This record gives sequence, C-alpha cells and structure tokens, in this order.
Amino acid sequence: MPKVGKYCSVLTAGGRKVLKRITLSDEEYNELMRSVIEENSRLLRLCFEKARVLSSELGVDEETIALALFEKVGVHSFTLIQAALDEKVNKIKTESE
Repeated sequence: MPKVGKYCSVLTAGGRKVLKRITLSDEEYNELMRSVIEENSRLLRLCFEKARVLSSELGVDEETIALALFEKVGVHSFTLIQAALDEKVNKIKTESE
C-alpha cells in the first residue's frame, strides 16, 4: 500500500521550523485496518438483524436493506486513516513545542 501522509510544521532542536511528512508505520496501519474490519463486521451483523425486521414490513429483500443501512453506518477506512494521521501530527506538534 502506498504511504498516505500529512505534512506538518515542527520545531527542530535548534529552534527552526521545518516541514515534516508524517505517515503511519506498517504496524499502525495494520492495527487500524484490523480495527476497521472488526468494527465493520459488527456493524454489518447489526444491519442484517435490522434488515430481517424491516424486510417483511417493507416488502424488500434483506440484503438490499442491510447493504443500504451499512452504506450509511459503515466505517470508511480513509476517514480513520486521516483521523490517525491528524492524531499523530497533533502529538508531534505538542512534543516539539
């Protein structure tokens, strides 16, 4: 996977501001993806449970309802990657101040 990164301005030990590219390590990325898969699996099961109830009421098949619900509530990995990068940048900025 190509490294997704974010740039931030940090202070060096000499007091200069430099631009630094921050990326997630392979370990951080893999852990994030593992948690996304776990959370999305849980959410998909909930969507199917809800779809079973709604299917008879609406006269629509369970899969269509479940996938429509999941489309709205599923966790998107790109959003979580951006949030993890933001958190890492904020931590680095705090440490350099």
